[in-house]
Amino acid sequence: PIRCFKADTHANVRVILRVPYLPADNPQQSEEASHMGGNANCKSRKSTKGGPHEITESNEGYHELYTVSPYILQTATGTKDKIAQHWIEILLERARQLKTSKPGISTDEIAAELAKWFKEQPGDKINPLLLLESLDPTQDTPVEILHTILLGIVKYLWHNLHTSWSEAQQNLFVIRLQSSDIDGLTVPPIRASYTMQYRNGLIGKHFKTLMQTMVFHVHDIVSPDQFTLIKAIGSLGALLWIPEIEDMNGYLSNLDILIGNVLDAFALIDPSKIIDKMKLQILPNLVEDIRRFGPAIRYSTEIFECYNAIFRLCSVLSNHQAPSRDIANKFASMDSLKHMLSGGYWKSAGAWACAGPKVRNVLHNDHFIQRHLGWVASSMPSVGVYFPIQTAGLS
Repeated sequence: PIRCFKADTHANVRVILRVPYLPADNPQQSEEASHMGGNANCKSRKSTKGGPHEITESNEGYHELYTVSPYILQTATGTKDKIAQHWIEILLERARQLKTSKPGISTDEIAAELAKWFKEQPGDKINPLLLLESLDPTQDTPVEILHTILLGIVKYLWHNLHTSWSEAQQNLFVIRLQSSDIDGLTVPPIRASYTMQYRNGLIGKHFKTLMQTMVFHVHDIVSPDQFTLIKAIGSLGALLWIPEIEDMNGYLSNLDILIGNVLDAFALIDPSKIIDKMKLQILPNLVEDIRRFGPAIRYSTEIFECYNAIFRLCSVLSNHQAPSRDIANKFASMDSLKHMLSGGYWKSAGAWACAGPKVRNVLHNDHFIQRHLGWVASSMPSVGVYFPIQTAGLS
């Protein structure tokens, strides 16, 4: 436990930090789970479904891709710990060198010598996430809707549509899309011409708009199977982007049906897509992830993408020799300042100390600092009231 001081009760407390889950895109989550990723035979980090083409192209193996397989910690394929693999290669090379330099040495002696040498080496020997108590990287990496839905199945659908359209059909879709009424939609103004011009370079917000509006604008320019897929993905998206779930069992039952509809619709257009694409194979795991962690938007990394600008600003004055370290130092400095301004305590000369009252009052009196640190006042200001800009220290 971490020893700290509770400011409101002025008592010593101990805190244990737990990692509830690991939000990230799919390649990063695969690495955290010691999984080989989308190039493995078993493409899902959460289950053992998949395998060589002989299995996935059989009736039983293909059907299994549409389900959530029983959980097994490790399998013969699909598991790869980069940190452990590094040491394994070194140990194998040292074992070969020992056999060459000492022809009469036994296998047990080689194992004992390597074990002694390995124990003396500094640093991590395996994925450190596997050592965290109460965290299972294979199951605590929830399916993330930005990369799996918007940049996954919606992107696959969009590519299938615009590559099958003629120039006249593309122009017709642009006119229809631009005429969309976005009242009630939490999307930026639609730029249909931009969407079509840069159709191969769209980002999440564009796919989110297409997911919600495309179904109304594609009549007579798509096939019945494509229209079925558009409706299935639109229905699934409407069910995922919600902040609260009142009836969990009913919600998950509907979600399971809609995910099945999406996978069935993909099978009508391109049956091999689910064999090749990891993002389709992990869709059924959304049901269990939402049961454990709540609505999918809670662990979506979509909002974290907005933080990239802050990261860039933190490295402006860096010499770029060790940018990660410089960014970490900058964030540590910022957090230390917020800790002091908010009345936090720290250990100094064997006693708990905090900033003086004038320093703490800066946060209460300076509204510019409040906005900068993201502090929201407890009550709404009255209409017509204004706050003068603080000019302390300025002449």
